[in-house]
Amino acid sequence: MPLAALLLAAASTAIFWTADGVLSLVIARAVQGVATGTAIGGLAAGLVNFSPARHPQQGPP
Repeated sequence: MPLAALLLAAASTAIFWTADGVLSLVIARAVQGVATGTAIGGLAAGLVNFSPARHPQQGPP
């Protein structure tokens, strides 16, 4: 998921870079929002998976 989010963020950056009107800015912002939502979902799942509550032997003493 983080790789897909990174690719979507790169695509939105390219759309922003070449935007020549309001419609292309709205599309770029929508793609950026999907990229952010994808990144938050994947990274939150990773945080939960590697939390000290699941792996107490890896947490602080």
